[in-house]
Amino acid sequence: IGVIFLLSLVVIVGYLVYHAGRFHGITNVEALDQAQIARNLAQGEGYTTKIIRPLSLAKVRRIDGHPELSQAPLHPFMVSLLMRVMPDKGRAAALSGGLAFLLTAPVIFFLGWQLFDIRTGVFATILYCTNVTLLRFSISCLEVPWLTLLTALLFLVCFALARKQRWRPLL
Repeated sequence: IGVIFLLSLVVIVGYLVYHAGRFHGITNVEALDQAQIARNLAQGEGYTTKIIRPLSLAKVRRIDGHPELSQAPLHPFMVSLLMRVMPDKGRAAALSGGLAFLLTAPVIFFLGWQLFDIRTGVFATILYCTNVTLLRFSISCLEVPWLTLLTALLFLVCFALARKQRWRPLL
């Protein structure tokens, strides 16, 4: 348990150092769009947008309080939860991705451990946590870290079901 705690602490501190040194605000247009939807959710305006697309306007003919019709709701919802408690909305959006990144690490560890052995779990976690592309996505304010977490959890559920033999793969 001491080794796992130490490894977790190193991962969290490493992420926070990376975040502090590399995050300089939201720069991606898609991330800005999702952040403003999350801000609207956090302020109680509902799942609305200020960026109105022509096809969306054809479906809903009002400008004020226009509903967002093209973005998936999970990521803006998760970002809005952090925006409600943090004063810096841009940093809240980035830390939302960081939260998903950090939550994925133990799932990767557990998958590697259960599928192979504990050394493989540790090695897979180290590879995951030092992957530059994933670290960049963790501060990009995009939904990639949340999709990574959901995919890893899906693999974990499939593994658990296969282990209990509730289903059998088609041969």
